[in-house]
This record gives sequence, structure tokens and C-alpha cells, in this order.
Amino acid sequence: MPPIPATGGESFTLRVDRPPTHFLQTDPRWANETVGGSEEAVASVGCTLCSLAMALNRVGVELDPATLNSALKAHHGYNERGWLLWSAVTPASGNRARAHYYSRFDHGTIDQAMRDRCLPVVKFFLPGGVSHWVVVVGKSGTDYLVRDPLDEAGVPVALSKLTAEIHGLRCVERQQQ
Repeated sequence: MPPIPATGGESFTLRVDRPPTHFLQTDPRWANETVGGSEEAVASVGCTLCSLAMALNRVGVELDPATLNSALKAHHGYNERGWLLWSAVTPASGNRARAHYYSRFDHGTIDQAMRDRCLPVVKFFLPGGVSHWVVVVGKSGTDYLVRDPLDEAGVPVALSKLTAEIHGLRCVERQQQ
């Protein structure tokens, strides 16, 4: 699927990160842990893990990146390259949350997910072609507001300041008990 612009969809204002949770990849509490079956450290490649942990906290599943990483490892939540297997979110969260995978999406998909209290986690590419994941925590007009696990300031920023395009979408929601 081709990427979509970093801004767009319906114009509205919504914040979904109150109270806010911000996890940094470089936090010394988990920065040196390895991700999945890889030998790579969270500080280097833990954007997906940290963004997922922020989303899970927002939907009421309180797990820091270290605890989530351990739970994912215990539930075979990574492939051999250390990439997150989104289907493992449910067992790793104790069946309290799930992640939706979207092979096709548009701005309407993201907007509706936010309205439905499902936290979007989006992928884009950093300069040099490295993929990066952030969690969408709001919208202002047609700008998506995100928390970036590489941003030490820890405040939401417009996704359009980080990238021009969204290349992937997953949404995290609380599992109905």
C-alpha cells in the first residue's frame, strides 16, 4: 500500500493522552535490554516497544517497556530479527488489550480509531531510511499529535514536523472483558 500524507482527514481537536505517559528508548531502566530474538538494544531499536507501551498505558494496561519486553519474549512476541509480532500483544498484556493490524488505511481509519478510543501507532521513515514508530495521542485540525520515544522533551508534537508520510498503522485498544 502506498503511504498517506502525515496530515489530513477530518479537521477536529482531540487529546487522548490524559494522563500522559511518555517512555524514552534511551531510559537507563531498559535502554540496554535486547529486543526479542535480536542482540539489538532498546536504545537503538526500541521505538515500537516504547510506543506500544505508551499506547497500552493509555488504554489502562500499565506496563513499562522493560516489563512489556519480557512479556513479549515470554509469549513469542518477536520474530528472529527482533520485529514485534502484533498478534502477541493480547497474550503479553494478559488478555487486557489487543492490536489491530491494517494492511490498508487512510486518514478516516486513524480518525475513527481515535474516536473509538483505540490508540494509533504509526510508522514512518527517518532520514536514511530507518523505520520509526510513534503513538498518536491527539489531533489538532488535520495535524496528528504524537509522542516520540526518541524525543526527550516528552511532549506531543505534530507528526508533520517529523515526516511527510505515514507508512504503517496499528491500533491498540482495551480488550472487552
